[in-house]
Amino acid sequence: MSESNKRKTKAAHAAEGDAERTGGGEGESIKDEAVNVLSRAATATKDAGRRAAGAVGDAYRATVATGAAWEGSCEKFVRRNPMTSILVTAGVSLLIGFTLGRETARPPARPWWRP
Repeated sequence: MSESNKRKTKAAHAAEGDAERTGGGEGESIKDEAVNVLSRAATATKDAGRRAAGAVGDAYRATVATGAAWEGSCEKFVRRNPMTSILVTAGVSLLIGFTLGRETARPPARPWWRP
């Protein structure tokens, strides 16, 4: 049995048997070639999907490890310097409040009796 016949599906084997009984000649070689091309394309697509999934999984695990390391270093900094971390947090909060407050705050309404 040739290599191309080993890769065919059951449906292709049944169609091949029908073609042999009816005397199909050149159409069979085109059909064999099409089945081979589709089989290789399906295999290549599955392999590419598996490689991509593996790469995404590796990137996710690396990101989680980096995040855990950052969390550990931040926690260590806060435990060693509690006052400094409170002042840094207050300063960052103040800056965020100023930047957000200036864009969204409306000027106070002017009373109708003042010109």
